[in-house]
Amino acid sequence: MVSPSGDGEPTMRGAHFLQPTMTSIEGPVFELPSSCFSSLPQTFEPKNWPLKLAFHGCSTPHEDWKIWVGKMASSHESTWKKAGIYEAILNSTYSIQRNHDLVLGLAEKWCPETKSFIFSWGEATITLEDMIISGYSVLGSSVFSPLETDEQKSTAEKLKQTRTELGRTGWNKANYSLWKKTFMDSGSKIEHEAFLAFWLTRFVFPVSSVILRAVFPIAIHLARGTRIALAPAILAGIYRDLSLLKEKIVALAQLDHFENEQDSSALVITLHSPLQLVQIWAWERFLELRPKPNLIQLGEPRFAQWHKTMLRVENVRTVLDSAKESFDWRPYAKTLKNWSFPEFYAEKEMWVLVDPGGCEELESLALCLRISELIGCGYVEHYFPHRVAMQFGLDQDLPACVAQVSDYSKPISYANLYVPPRLYEADVTTRYLEWWKESLLHLQAAKEGVLLRKRIFRSYEITRNNRSKRAKRVNHVKDGFSFSSSKMKTKKSVVTSTEEKEDDVEQLNDSTFPPGFCPKSNLVDARDTTKGLSMSSQRHSDAGNGQLGDGSVVEREELMVSASGDGEPTMRSAHFLQPTVTSIDGQVFELPSAYFSSIPPTFQPKNWPLKVNFYGWKIPQKDWRKWVEKMASLHEPSWKKAGIHEAILNSTYEIRKNTDLVLGLAEKWCSETKSFIFSWGEATITLEDLMIHGYSVLGSPVVIASATEELKKIEERLNQARLELTRISTRKAEHCLWMKEFMNSGSDIEHEAFLALWLSRFVFPISYPLVTQCVFPIAVHLARGTKIALAPAILATIYRDLSLLKEKIAALTKFNKSEVGDSRLAVTIWSPFQLVQIWAWERFIELRPKPNLIKIGETRFARWHKMMMIVDNVRRVLDSAKENFDWRPYAKALRNCKLPEFYVEKEMWVTIDSDISEEFESFARCLRISELVGRECVEHYLPHRVAMQFGIDQDLPACVARANETFSIAWSKYIKSIGCANLYVPSRLFEADVTTRYSKWWKQSVSRLQGAARIFRSCKITRRNRSKRVKRVNHIMEGFSFSRPKMKTKESEETSTEKEDVSDASDSSELPSKTLPLSLIIKKEINMSPFPPGFPPKTNLVEAKGFNYGHCQKISSSKVVNDAEKIVVPSTELIEKMKRNELVKSRLETAMEDATGSKTGSPSHDMESSHGVEGDVNENELQLEDRVSRLERFFAELKAARFGQK
Repeated sequence: MVSPSGDGEPTMRGAHFLQPTMTSIEGPVFELPSSCFSSLPQTFEPKNWPLKLAFHGCSTPHEDWKIWVGKMASSHESTWKKAGIYEAILNSTYSIQRNHDLVLGLAEKWCPETKSFIFSWGEATITLEDMIISGYSVLGSSVFSPLETDEQKSTAEKLKQTRTELGRTGWNKANYSLWKKTFMDSGSKIEHEAFLAFWLTRFVFPVSSVILRAVFPIAIHLARGTRIALAPAILAGIYRDLSLLKEKIVALAQLDHFENEQDSSALVITLHSPLQLVQIWAWERFLELRPKPNLIQLGEPRFAQWHKTMLRVENVRTVLDSAKESFDWRPYAKTLKNWSFPEFYAEKEMWVLVDPGGCEELESLALCLRISELIGCGYVEHYFPHRVAMQFGLDQDLPACVAQVSDYSKPISYANLYVPPRLYEADVTTRYLEWWKESLLHLQAAKEGVLLRKRIFRSYEITRNNRSKRAKRVNHVKDGFSFSSSKMKTKKSVVTSTEEKEDDVEQLNDSTFPPGFCPKSNLVDARDTTKGLSMSSQRHSDAGNGQLGDGSVVEREELMVSASGDGEPTMRSAHFLQPTVTSIDGQVFELPSAYFSSIPPTFQPKNWPLKVNFYGWKIPQKDWRKWVEKMASLHEPSWKKAGIHEAILNSTYEIRKNTDLVLGLAEKWCSETKSFIFSWGEATITLEDLMIHGYSVLGSPVVIASATEELKKIEERLNQARLELTRISTRKAEHCLWMKEFMNSGSDIEHEAFLALWLSRFVFPISYPLVTQCVFPIAVHLARGTKIALAPAILATIYRDLSLLKEKIAALTKFNKSEVGDSRLAVTIWSPFQLVQIWAWERFIELRPKPNLIKIGETRFARWHKMMMIVDNVRRVLDSAKENFDWRPYAKALRNCKLPEFYVEKEMWVTIDSDISEEFESFARCLRISELVGRECVEHYLPHRVAMQFGIDQDLPACVARANETFSIAWSKYIKSIGCANLYVPSRLFEADVTTRYSKWWKQSVSRLQGAARIFRSCKITRRNRSKRVKRVNHIMEGFSFSRPKMKTKESEETSTEKEDVSDASDSSELPSKTLPLSLIIKKEINMSPFPPGFPPKTNLVEAKGFNYGHCQKISSSKVVNDAEKIVVPSTELIEKMKRNELVKSRLETAMEDATGSKTGSPSHDMESSHGVEGDVNENELQLEDRVSRLERFFAELKAARFGQK
């Protein structure tokens, strides 16, 4: 053993260690996090920090409060001692002057992972022992203990009734002054309970400026002498606030110059725990920080020595760092006049038997020494006393990692408790001292890296700007040159070497891990092919290898080219997201053939007969931001644990809707591929986008049920509140009424009600504008920090609504406005479509408005708060975005926006095991093909189609089978463990390419789709013109009627077979042409052709015999006009004359033969022609026009001939 300062020679002796410990540095030691020192501001100048603190938990007592305490103590002192709150209540009468700098100095030393202060000379923390000394009990029932008897419930009802009445009498509701005025010296039967409710709300759990209903059960129990374990709940609140304050201080380190920051960018933070206990903890231990204490008078608690005392220190950080020799590890073990020791400060060491029926003070010490979870009001914190064993008079060894933490209420499991002598000075093992020194070296290295980053910040900005200019210059030069493969490779290597030097600067500024602190167990150098996935293309040879959809990445040598197709192909090692196909002839996941043909010909959304209701696109209500800020101050750790913190903050920003942009994207959507199909490439909104916006891809499904009775009761209470609003209001449980009911209500389910509104309004707005019962189970779980996979559920609804909107847009191509008048297609969008718009703003430079600057503490969403940009033709911008589309916008450094862990500086392989971080596991899920399970839909997720959005090269996407038979099957597909052994993480600045075969396939696919679209449009024009021609021909025929004895029967037969297939139509033409009526001939030509309009088989075009253009021209136009002016003969007479007219008969047969064509033609030939080039389409249209024109001329000639014979 050796002293913690390292002075003196090591001594071999008997020592006592608090378990669990490790006896070797090589074991699983509970290491110090690498960011302890590197995350601090460079200088300690709190006055210049843009940080505004509101210490709501540090309340100063008023004079009338002391009077009320004195009166109630005279009546209930014995009850308070029995409940273990006597000294705590007396402490509330003393004024502790707040030392702002001291609290901040301690907070910047706080480590949220170890729950301790990390000083350069050692580790210490505030423990349950400090709570005992401050008068709070570590024993007793939970703060959530329910009321059991009718009498207790009746008392609670009276308190609630009084609170409600006070809320009706004034705007301030049941605030402290009104409550005290109502009950103090009132002689009420419930004055004692009201007094304790006031004490609990103001001094113990000061989460609101009004009396909380949640404290009523605690007050009623305490008033009856029931012991409640307040100490762990209060300590949990202190741990939470210290972590929150440390987080804000870390954010300050990202500011390059505090003094230049405006007040508008200051960080505002509200602390609700009694942090005066932390200040007193420091005064008790740091001699140079403590003011001169008061003398404790007889009957006063230890708190009294700090009443209205203060000491200002110029630089708290310097004092804390130099307190190696003067730190007092056990201040409470020393004799103090008029203050009695707890029983566990013994003169000699001893082993004592601990059991529930034994000494309460010894049992309390046993709980102080046990690792456990501290349950606060809406949050849970770990408690690690084994890291600071010297504070309990025990020797210190290497602290072990803690895999499982005991339930706080679990009985003490060991029979004997070691109690050290109160004056014993504990030591550390030599291995602990060696480990501590090594850890400090690493921490100091990280700190030096941050200082270096600060010094080169400005040069980095200059370098980045110069590189941007150089990139433009290089692109400008490349526009006029083409490089051979070998030259391109050499050029690329030169640029890469230049960028590597600049990347050294970027790595210091934006590295995910501080220098020298990559996780040892699961980070593998990407160049070490033996540790990553197999680099052999034989292992994942083809896709048939495409059955792989687990996010695996394969590396192989390929001929690569930029996505735009510019430049010469280059042979290099590339990474591909599976499943892929290595041949165009393989099972490629093709683009649907009717994609482009389902888009309206012009982009004029204002003129489209389409009405879109964006019910999922919500803006924050008037007081929503205030409610979010209040709840965040209380529940931010729980939100972060549940993975919803940023998502909730995002709901406070207003994203203004650009309908044209949304419709422009929707018309590019492909329901089969779940992606946007642009002429230059394919992209989509992915799980990565949802992660960036604060939604978790990990966790339980959204259809989760409440498992315990406690959760079910809370869910039932929420539903009762909903039903109550429905009964008392015609507007039911609308959002505004729900917020009015619960906001600042002090209800013990206010947090769950808040989350229910957030889910109903911003996440799953399935019933406008009501709070829906289906979100209650989700809200209850999230309130307890349970992670729910909201990201896949939200993305599923977005995919569904994009497909629905695309379906309506496609229907517009069949929508004839002249026929339907003012009728409109209507569609309701329930998903949060603002995420789609932001997706576009992040990637399309020409579509985005100028973003806001992100302030410290704000989310990335803040960039687009109240922003708008109107573009004349969105379709044109989307189609021309080939060069400026940003494939990876989130991977770029953005001021005051922290990059996720998986945006690394250099590529790496990460081992997928139990030690993998949540962020890397989330990234792995983003890369894996799966089924997205929403509340009412299941959608296919196909990231392998858009690999470049993840920084991975693109090859031909393979076909993927679905697994969506049931919701459970789909969910099992999503949560299936990651199949690949290692995760490939590309460099955040890497620009991915495509294989040459992908480039070729894409161009062929787009050409094919565009050709199909032209054919579709030509067919539409042909049908439209054909309709006009039918009307024109019918007009010509008005003066004629052809009939034969059997005509009526035949006409009825032909009419009955009008909609039959080609073979039936051909059979009907086998009768001699002279038996067919002329109306049927024309009908057969225009409406009944077995081939698409304008596409007859090339092999069966028969030259008209005896009827050509020359013959038509022999007929004088003047004769036709003159004859047309003659009197029209009745139809019966004309028919008889036509029967005797052989010329007419001959010409009729010729016209019919020319119109119908030979029956020996093959339909397959016509199908081939329908897939021909546009020139063939135009040629066939001309042929059809020619035939119709000949029919028209034939009628004119027939008319002239008939009138001439007359």
